[in-house]
Order: sequence, then structure tokens, then C-alpha cells
Amino acid sequence: SLMATASEDTGPATTTAARPRPPALPFDTDSQNRIVTQTIQAAYEAGITRQRVRVLLTRNPNLYADRGDLDNPVARGFQATGTLVPPDEQWQGGIMELYYAITPVVKDWLRMLSPRAAGLPPRIVEQRLDESGVDGEALWSSQCASAADDISMLVQPSVEVESAIRQVCESAGSRLVVMVNPQYRESDDTLDYISKSGGFFSSVAGFLGGKAKFVKMLDEEIGFVDTFSLQSFVVRGSEVKYYKTYPFDWRIFVVGDEGEDIYLGESKARPDYNKIDALLEENGVALKYVRDLGSKAKLTKDSISTFYKE
Repeated sequence: SLMATASEDTGPATTTAARPRPPALPFDTDSQNRIVTQTIQAAYEAGITRQRVRVLLTRNPNLYADRGDLDNPVARGFQATGTLVPPDEQWQGGIMELYYAITPVVKDWLRMLSPRAAGLPPRIVEQRLDESGVDGEALWSSQCASAADDISMLVQPSVEVESAIRQVCESAGSRLVVMVNPQYRESDDTLDYISKSGGFFSSVAGFLGGKAKFVKMLDEEIGFVDTFSLQSFVVRGSEVKYYKTYPFDWRIFVVGDEGEDIYLGESKARPDYNKIDALLEENGVALKYVRDLGSKAKLTKDSISTFYKE
């Protein structure tokens, strides 16, 4: 398999024990749930009690049966039952529709991760954090037989619920808190770039809506760590996936013209969109619509000879 060759290429082996391989990309909600819960558990056992998880979601395709704008490769996922798609602007119902899509997923994780007492599942409780009731932010938690086993999941939190995030983390102590699909993008828009750079303009940019200060607080003060992340973007008209599972590095894939996931490399830090665009260009990958016209080569595994470098 692609991933096996990619992750094994580490030079001469020093021991006979096989190096653990990162899990393959999930292809539906069930496989994603299995990998997410195994990853959260492994990170928790390694002492990581504050975890950030980003997942793709599936939706009811019937709602989109009459849409004529499904020419974007990611949006096409809406037409097929069970396809994982990113939580982005394509969801017509916005953040609340995403909330309804992610809720059963989070409840499944809580059931899978919480210990059962005498065969009984934990009680699962929802507490909405959005005062408006329309911002799709909530705390979902499992109440186990022993309170020490309780798990908290902050679902789709935004900068607005910072005080609730702090409170939940303070009262949880050494118990597990997972932040799920937070409502801020990691990609550096210009404001974030300025607010990360320090100095006078950085405080202005932070004030104007750059999230750097908020993200820095989450990571440095509270200690949130990306443990599972599966994100999808369109680059040169093709779908690119960033995939991180603790304790492995980020891996990058592009979906080829036959629908297969093609390995582009790995990165210790979250991959950089602009570098991926440059990498595809360097490999001679034409824009998708040009390839579809047949005047340029199809994107296949053989198209990629240069891989992502940090």
C-alpha cells in the first residue's frame, strides 16, 4: 500500500520489530469513528488530557438532490451516501446543520471511550453553550459510574465561548477534555499572520479578529494538542487531505483522477496550503479542468516524484 511504503522509508532498520504504521485514511463514518477513538485513547494513555480533533462529516444526500452547483470535487461527496466531506460553507444550513450532523458522531465516541459499569453505558448529557441557540456550540459529556472516568467534549466551540472552555478545563482536572471541530480556521489569513508576529500591529490584528491570541491561549495555557485531524481542501481543482493521527506526523494526500488517494509526503507541523500548491506545480500537475479536457496528463500515483518538504 502507498502508506506503508511511504512510512517505511526510514533507512536501515536497527531492530527486527516492525515500526508501527499510521492508520489508513478513513473512508466512511464508521472507519473514522474507530480511528478517532483509538487515537484519543492512545493519546490519553500517553498523558494528553486536552485534545483537539477535527473530522469530516457525512450528510443526508437527499437534501441536495436538486442542486445544480455540485461541480466542486468536494461538494460531489454530497451526492453519495456516506461520503465524508469537510464542515465548510457548502452546508446550506450552516453551523446548525453541522451541529446536527456531528452530534450523533460525538455521542458514539463518548459511548466508545467511556467505561461501562456492570454492562451499563454511561449517561450522556448535552449542555448548549451558545446563548443564541443558533451557533451550534455545546458541551457533551459522559457521566460514568466513577466521576474520575467522565469525559467532556466541547463541540464546535468558537472564540465567543472562551470562558466556558476555561471553566470546563479547570473543573476537569486530569480528566479527558476533547475539543471537536472548533469554529476557527488554522489557515493563516493576513490578520492571523500579523497577530502571530508580535509587536504593536499584532495586538491590533488580534483585536480585529485574528484568532492567534485565542489559539495561543488554548495551546500554551490550557495545553490542547492536535491528536486526530482529517481536513480537506481544494488545490488546483483537486481535493487535498491533511491527515494527522497521534503519535504520527501529518500526512498529505491528493485525490487522483480515478478517485484514489495519492501520497504527497508528511510534515511535523500542520501542512502549508501554498507549499502544496507549489509542490503540485513542481510535479507538473495541471489544473483539474485542464486535465479533464484531456490536453494534460491525468493525475495518478506516477505523477508525483517530488514530495512535500517542511
